[in-house]
Formats: sequence, structure tokens, C-alpha cells
Amino acid sequence: MEPSKRDYTIRLYSPGDEDKIVKLLIEVFEQWPKFDIECSPIDHWKWKFIDNPSNKDTYTHTVAEINGEIIGVDHGMLFYVKIGEGKYLSEKGADTAISSNYRGQGIYSKLSKLKHNTLSEIGFAFDFSQSNNPIFIKKRQNDPEAEYLFPQLLKSLIKINDVDKHFKNAVKEKDPWKKTLLKIGVHGSKTLNKLSNLMMNTPQLSDVTFKEITRFDDRINTFYEKIKPHYYFIVEKTADYLNWRYCDKRGGSFKVWIAEKNDEIVGYLVLKINKINVEYPEGYLVDLLALDEREDVADYLTKFAVDYFEGRGVNVVLAQVVRGHPYERIFGKYGLLDTRMRPNLMWRAIHLGDDLERFAKAPPEMLHYTIGDGDSI
Repeated sequence: MEPSKRDYTIRLYSPGDEDKIVKLLIEVFEQWPKFDIECSPIDHWKWKFIDNPSNKDTYTHTVAEINGEIIGVDHGMLFYVKIGEGKYLSEKGADTAISSNYRGQGIYSKLSKLKHNTLSEIGFAFDFSQSNNPIFIKKRQNDPEAEYLFPQLLKSLIKINDVDKHFKNAVKEKDPWKKTLLKIGVHGSKTLNKLSNLMMNTPQLSDVTFKEITRFDDRINTFYEKIKPHYYFIVEKTADYLNWRYCDKRGGSFKVWIAEKNDEIVGYLVLKINKINVEYPEGYLVDLLALDEREDVADYLTKFAVDYFEGRGVNVVLAQVVRGHPYERIFGKYGLLDTRMRPNLMWRAIHLGDDLERFAKAPPEMLHYTIGDGDSI
């Protein structure tokens, strides 16, 4: 029997829905999450959608239910973001899923409407989401209240050591002629990159020490206070947030290093090796940030990241950067090249006042958005 539009109900998430939500996510995405974790999918879901420190027991996730079965979900993750000169409670959309048997009935629109009504009640000011799903992008483009693109384009970057190995294991293009042309393009880009960087040297830092950590201490709050005036968009990088994001094993296995000078933090680096494909693991430069005046620290940490992955036999490294940001040049210096794939970061401002114009007109160096600010890894 064809599912009826009247069969389902739309409501807010309620504790106890976790098992059914995760079951739906695995059904829709075939594998969820798309990276290796050291816990159950249920525990990962609770980390991601319940224990985020910005939630403060306020949950805006919405579900569609029929006969006790959850057939749709739209999650809302809350973050504090510096936009312009202000600090704003913001929402990031993630893991929207509709069961294949119930698509085309307007369920997503109803889930989204209830979620945003709930968000409005708690006074959020900004929402954003990143997706390459053409259906989702089209919906956002048709939303009269939504803007489409980040003020500056985002670039996905990739470093491939053995090109033939990468195309054998990771490139799905079946047309042999197109695959050959792609390989020629990658080889050419690598050669040009090496030639352009022949005269560039890695800085030697005598005043800075580096160490691996398993948890951020309160010094990172001082670091963030120093760096935030330089940005008109940056997810709040406090100890509470960073320890939740990168130091809780339920979120994934990340490696974290800090750069110190005179016992003060001047930069940090977060890396991950995604081993979900055990035969072809991928390296991710997840997050990197250094004081504005210490571009040499960002340079050193990037070189360290590339060497770290190479030393562990990881053939491909991925990163993301705002086009025109100083880190784009640094990443390119160490072989991270443009994939030509543009991450679609969509946003909507609710109550930003003058900060909306500051954000919308911000130059690249005043926008910080990395892979870690999303939830794909």
C-alpha cells in the first residue's frame, strides 16, 4: 500500500528516540557515520546531538513518525559563532534523512519548519549547513529567506603521493579516457606545484615548542580571545567546544598538537586518519589555527601534518580552506592542491544587525572555516 500523507506525525525529538533515529540514518546513508569510530553508532549520535556543550539541554531535532517508526529526521546542532563583531547562537544542519518509502510527501519541509520555529523560540541568530546534495541545495536556493553561498568561496584541497594508486582505489570514473585525462591533470598540477615551490623553505622556529595533547586546557581560551578580533566569522574555539569536538573518543579518533611560546598557546593542529576503508585510509587536516602574527607557526604545522601522514603511509591528504585566506598559500606550498570541487556552505541570518554587512563583505583573511567546523569527519 502506498504510504499516505496523513499517516505520519511531525514532532520534536524526545529522549528514547535514539535507536530509531540511528536505524534510519544507517538505512538512508548505508553507513553512518562515514568514518571509523571506537564506540557504537548510538553513542556517537549522543555525543554529536545531545552532549554538544552549546545545547544546554535545548534540543531542536525534529522527527517524522508513523506507527512508532521514525521515518524522517532533521537535526539541529547549536554553536556559538563570532560573526562581525558579535557572538551569536547559531545552528548547523546535519544528517537530514527521510526514509526512501516516504519521500516526495513534503516531510523535509515540515521537519525544517518545526525545527526553525523551535530555534526562533530560543533566540538563535544564524544557521548554516554544508552539503553537495543537489536536492538539498535546490531547496535552499528556493528558500526566500536563505542566502546561498559563503561570502568567499571554499576550496577543497588534496595531496596525492602516488597518483596511480589513488585512481585505482578512490576514483569512481568508469570511462577510461576521462580517467586518463584526470590523471594527466593531477600529474601536471603536482609538477607545476613542485616547480613553483622550489625556492620556498620551511621556517625554523627557535622560540616555539610543539607537543601532542589529549585535552585542551584553559590557555586555549586566552588564545581564542587573542585571535577572534581578526575574524568576522569563526566558530567559537573555547576549551569546552574543542574538547567536545576533538578530545571525546565518541566523536572520532583525532590527533591534536599545540604550539607554545612562554607557556602560552600560539597555535594548534588537528589531524585524523579515516580508516573506514582499511585498504585505503585517508588523511584529513581537520583544523589548524595560529595567531595572526604567527603565520610561520601555521606554516610549520602544515609541514608537520604532511610529514605525519606520509610517515604513516597515507597516500591521500584532504583539507579545506577559504579561497584567498593566507592558509591557502601555505597549504599549496606543501602540495595540497585544488580539487576543483566547491563545498557548498549555505547560510541564513536571522538577527545580526550591522554584523550581517561586516560578515557579508568580509575579505578572505577574516573568515575561518575548516573541515572540523563541519561534521563530515
